[in-house]
Amino acid sequence: MHFYYREATALYRLPVAGGAPEKLADLPTTLAGPTVLGPQHVFFVADTEAYRVAKTGGTPEPLGTIVNPGQISVATDGTAAYVAAYVDPNIELRRANGTVQLLTSLPAVDGVTYLNADPNHVYWFTATAAVRRVSTAGGTAEDFADSVTEQVANRFGTGLAVGADDIVWSTLYQSFPGGRVFARAKAGGERRELSRTGTPTGVSIHDGIAYVAMEGPGDHRIVALSLADGSRTVIGCVEDLGSITATSAGVFASSGDQTLLFPLN
Repeated sequence: MHFYYREATALYRLPVAGGAPEKLADLPTTLAGPTVLGPQHVFFVADTEAYRVAKTGGTPEPLGTIVNPGQISVATDGTAAYVAAYVDPNIELRRANGTVQLLTSLPAVDGVTYLNADPNHVYWFTATAAVRRVSTAGGTAEDFADSVTEQVANRFGTGLAVGADDIVWSTLYQSFPGGRVFARAKAGGERRELSRTGTPTGVSIHDGIAYVAMEGPGDHRIVALSLADGSRTVIGCVEDLGSITATSAGVFASSGDQTLLFPLN
């Protein structure tokens, strides 16, 4: 098990059990947006090109040219890269895997954030914290779920995670303290509310558990929420908490200029 990270224009991995970091690949200086982990590869966009590089290292492999370099979000289903790019006056969602395919075109005013994918669908947040999706084969985007509650306030999403059977997302509400964490089965059914306490700032899923980064008051914590019964467990507290990623080794959490690991066993 390794922790993967980018430093300047190089990709590294660090053994979780301890040891020296290993340089996997040099990355283009025109790197744009985040690097995204898949089961076997790391995906990224540089200038107008999408790439992947094996997690064991090697030369980055071009996957296709993205029309506009002003890409706003990147995701992967483990094989292909999915890129949301602004092409005035729309946002175009494209799939790159040796060739580039336009999946759908969306009004830019709708917004596309927190792009995520599995082999069947690509999911994202709109500007009003609704979750939408489109088939990885392309087609018309469809509404998947909303974040509407009894609070009449502007909504914005703070995290979206794709699990084996469920989608989990976190939402905040303008001028209203706290937020919500919701889940819905990919196959359909009712939206479930997993949490309405704290201020959720990010989510990750592993093995039927949603892990949520929660702000204060007083500290930041990582909370585990069971997708089966809604039970809640705090697995760690830190003074500063950024993004979190749940894996079989534990939950990786960024805290200031450090990355912390919270074991699950």
